[in-house]
Amino acid sequence: MATDEELVEEELCALEAIFGDDCHVNREERIVKVYIPDRHHVPSAVLHAHLPPSYPSACPPVADLVRLSIVLFPKCSADTAKKIWLG
Repeated sequence: MATDEELVEEELCALEAIFGDDCHVNREERIVKVYIPDRHHVPSAVLHAHLPPSYPSACPPVADLVRLSIVLFPKCSADTAKKIWLG
């Protein structure tokens, strides 16, 4: 039977394969960020997930969804926000 660490590594590799550049993984801190829709456009949100030390055998991941368009550019039009984000 696989250990939690082996299962986490397998899952992180799968997420990177699925989302590619739109997924940032910090293995040391066990944090995953997925940019929605992607990093090449103004993302409307970022999914943050933290995998606790006892994940997946004893507890679930802790996740939140942050809407960047509201947080970063509350008074900008979509075009202006895109220019700011993409440079």
